[in-house]
Amino acid sequence: MSSCNSDTMDIVKRKKELEAVLENSYSPYSEFKVAASIKTSKGEFFSGVNIENSSYSLTMCAEASAIAAMISSNGIEAISDVVIINNSEKACPPCGACLQRLIEFGVAQTNVYLGVAKSDEIKKYKLKDLIPLQFNRDYLNKS
Repeated sequence: MSSCNSDTMDIVKRKKELEAVLENSYSPYSEFKVAASIKTSKGEFFSGVNIENSSYSLTMCAEASAIAAMISSNGIEAISDVVIINNSEKACPPCGACLQRLIEFGVAQTNVYLGVAKSDEIKKYKLKDLIPLQFNRDYLNKS
């Protein structure tokens, strides 16, 4: 991120905070650590890390962990943006299941920031660009 406005400084600060949280990741099988920080439309922040399980299907992604923290603490809120980092060489987008989770509590214009720990690079995407054909509440609402 090149510009230096308050939004950029907020994202950089949250990324730095996530670098510390990343160490809490429980990832003994893949050694692929992921941390996520969501910001709600009310300006509240919730973070989470990935939590692996020897039965891989029981693994919880960082995005799901952050969403669970949000709902457990405050109930359902809209996600304004999410910052996601990992400990690898390149930024990694959310998996399909987490994209669907973000759709459930975000909107097409929700910002998704992807970065790597110990790197200054952060890329910004819109949720709609990461998953352009979204299955959401609009499909379930019958008019």
